[in-house]
Parts: sequence; structure tokens; C-alpha cells
Amino acid sequence: MNAQSSQTPSSSLPALAVRLGAAWLATGALFKLFAGSPKLLPPLVVDLSPFDLDLTFRLVIAVELALVVVAILRPRAAWLPLALLFAFFEVVLVSQALAGAESCGCLGDTVKMPPAMMMAIDGVLLLGVLGTRPWRAWAGTPLFTTGTLGACAALGALVFAAPWLVIAGATSATTPTPNGAAAPQARYQVWEPATWVGKLVYDIPELSNHIPAEALPTDGLIVLWRASCDHCKDHLAKLRSEDKGAQPILLLQLQDDLKSTAVVETFPEGAHVTRFQTPAGVDIVVQTPWDVMVAGGVVTAAVEQR
Repeated sequence: MNAQSSQTPSSSLPALAVRLGAAWLATGALFKLFAGSPKLLPPLVVDLSPFDLDLTFRLVIAVELALVVVAILRPRAAWLPLALLFAFFEVVLVSQALAGAESCGCLGDTVKMPPAMMMAIDGVLLLGVLGTRPWRAWAGTPLFTTGTLGACAALGALVFAAPWLVIAGATSATTPTPNGAAAPQARYQVWEPATWVGKLVYDIPELSNHIPAEALPTDGLIVLWRASCDHCKDHLAKLRSEDKGAQPILLLQLQDDLKSTAVVETFPEGAHVTRFQTPAGVDIVVQTPWDVMVAGGVVTAAVEQR
């Protein structure tokens, strides 16, 4: 009887725990693959990645799916990387909870999962893997058998490529499209307001695609916000309470969250305040809110308000 077929009670329980963890991991990976965008990546993951946002997003999904394949076909080889990954998830979720995030983004944009709840689920799955002591159950057995090694390599490579096959990717805001809408084949745009500093406000396509030239302020404040963003709710309420009408304020609403519950209730108001919106359905990868300061037609500062 070979190592692959010899299942004992001591080794079947760790295999079950690993496969349960893999099933949950697959759920999050598939949500990101078919319904998500890089804006759902936790800030800690983005900060730690040496790659750009688009590549980071694809690699996260690819690694998760490949690990799921190995966990299903050969739990013996997957328990340690799966445990380490869930432990890293716990660190990420703690950072999100401390930052006041309302949702971890693990299940896409429409399913709100508080970081504390996801932390509990991941923690139970991690304890389930470690509690079965797989290092003892599989002591002396090889990581792979001849058959499982080939199957894991073939299927792992296939699912690893899935993000590049399924996700159309980002489009530049400079892409010529009617009314500033994203190209039909693209799922999202990546905005980086920090790179706008020093540029003429009219030369920033992310703004000029959605705001008429005559409405762009040459002096004043541009605020990027979302209706479902708790940080935006607090920031806009603070702006309203502190606003003395001394400078023009342009509020640009990013309408890529229309399936989520709107929480923003108050805004600065008055003749000095104008409001514009990006087209509904164009997913924009940027955390909100942002304050973009303009003087003499040039962006002088761009600050993320978190």
C-alpha cells in the first residue's frame, strides 16, 4: 500500500481540516476573480507588495487558487503554506480593524464582511488545521507522490493563469471613450492622486474626463468621495462644519459602489460648492476620501483622508 492510498484516522482528520480551509480560501479567491477589483486589496498587502496594483491583484488570486488545488489533491503538502497564509490574513485583518474598515473586501464589493467577523472565521480554520497536528499525522510521508505531483503541477499552473485569462485588467484614464467612460473590455481604472501634484488641473484626465473644463477650479479644493464610505461620511461632515465659504469646493463622487448602502448624509453647501459624478459602473481603484488642493490652476497637494 503506497503513501497516497494509506489513509489512517490520524491523517484523514488533518486532511479534512486542510480541505475545509482550502474551500474557504477558494471562496474569497473566486469572489475576487469574478467580481472584485484591486480596490478591495487591504492597504497592508498593497504596501508590502513590490509590484504595481494590477499585478499584485492578479498574483494574490493566482497564489490562492494554486494553493487550493494543492490542498485538495495533496493536503500533506499544503497544510504549512495554508496555515502561514491564514496567519498572515489574521495580521492583515487586525490592521484593517484598527484602521476602522467597515469591510475586509474578502468577498467582493457587494458582500460586506467586517474584519472582526472574518478574523474569527479565519482563526477557527487556522486552529482547525493546527489542532489536528498534521506534522505528526504525516510524519515520515513524502510531500508528494508521483501521481499527485504531476496533477498538482498541471492543475496548479492552469488556475495560476486564471487571473490573466479572466480579468481584462485596468485601463488608463486617458483611453478615448465617450463621456469619459471606461473602455468596454476593462474592468477598472487605477487613480493615483498623489501623482497629480504639480500638474495643471486641466491635464489630469481622471478629472477632465468627468468635469467640464469651465467647472474645474483654478483655486480651491477637489474632494474625491464615495457614498458608501464611512471615512467619506466623517470627512464631508467635518468639511461642512468647518466651511466658511472662503474657497471653491468641487465634490467628485465615484459611483462604483451603487450596490452598497449609502452612508454619506451631509456635504458642504452653498454657491461655492459644485458636484459631479463619475459614470455609474466604472470601477475606480482608489481609496477615498482624497483632498486635492489647487492653486493657480496647478495641483499643489493631494492628501488621502483616513
